[in-house]
Amino acid sequence: MTFVRAGLAGWVIGTLCGVLTLGACGEGSSAQPTTPGAVATSTTPAPAPSADPTPVVTDKAGEPLVPPERPAAMDNDDEAGAQAAAEYFMEVSGYAVRSQDLAEFTKLCDPESIYCSAVIEEVQADIAAGNVTVGGAKIFTTIAVDPPDEHPFYIVWGTLARTPFTVFDASGSIVDKLDGDDALDFAVAVQRQSDGQWVVRGAEAGVVQPS
Repeated sequence: MTFVRAGLAGWVIGTLCGVLTLGACGEGSSAQPTTPGAVATSTTPAPAPSADPTPVVTDKAGEPLVPPERPAAMDNDDEAGAQAAAEYFMEVSGYAVRSQDLAEFTKLCDPESIYCSAVIEEVQADIAAGNVTVGGAKIFTTIAVDPPDEHPFYIVWGTLARTPFTVFDASGSIVDKLDGDDALDFAVAVQRQSDGQWVVRGAEAGVVQPS
């Protein structure tokens, strides 16, 4: 059984992130003498410029795009760590295709993973084409974890839920719209590296743990 198939192509869709920065810089004035030779007795200092708030990254619908938080359990070199890594990976995958930010997703991927390569390539293609996606967040729920045996990686079995999403082209026209999924069978193979980091060796949709 292989765990490196790209999975469902419809799950690999890019999105556009907009940056909204709000802020203002106040300008003050100083009291100056109005009579020749007069000495200014007081001045009104200019208020310090106000700091710009942290930029808010939003999707096409104006909803905030917040990257997933890395779970503390990923520090564990055990089944709990493998489970946390798989669940985090799928959340990051959903975030990557919505935000088109591939940085964290790429760090989690084995370069030989066909699934990872397919996600990266299709997101890059959507960036080039100007396609955007609203929705499509992913949540992976673990059912069981197989520890390394004849293979060096853990296999995390579970189900994947994906929220509904809509795909727009560069002109704003809808090119795809799907209702999402509630419990798609999914498996993720993760391996602990010598540097303590987890990487995903592969992922596959539509498979269940052998009985």
